Amino acid sequence: MAAQATLHCLTGCAVGEILGMVLGTAFGLHNGATVVLSILLAFVFGYALTMRGVRKAGLDVGAAVKVALAADTVSILVMELIDNTVMVTVPGAMDAGFGDLLFWVALAGSLAGDRGADRGGRAGAGRGGLPHLAGRGDRRHRG
Repeated sequence: MAAQATLHCLTGCAVGEILGMVLGTAFGLHNGATVVLSILLAFVFGYALTMRGVRKAGLDVGAAVKVALAADTVSILVMELIDNTVMVTVPGAMDAGFGDLLFWVALAGSLAGDRGADRGGRAGAGRGGLPHLAGRGDRRHRG
């Protein structure tokens, strides 16, 4: 369950980050607005995919929201800090367009850099993650 929740969080964060950067670039938003959009979308997609997973495990909406907030907030904050720091500090990355290799290389590099940080930073992931949910998925698959 913890590995699946981590995967959902990572995927959602990456989708939001990429979508935010792409939309910000497409609409010609200022760099600061593009970063804010990327962060907001990373949280939305990160929480949504985690909630989807824990809802499938049998939790109601209220419990799923609590789990997503508790499990993903710090992780997404760390990932977004790394992602956006890379994008802002790589010379020309924020000003590059879709046709520029620099845009895509910097974006891919920012995402690759924070994936290593998340493996050790996710609360509880190294100890089995969400202990109060650990048995739910196991029972469902055995029966």
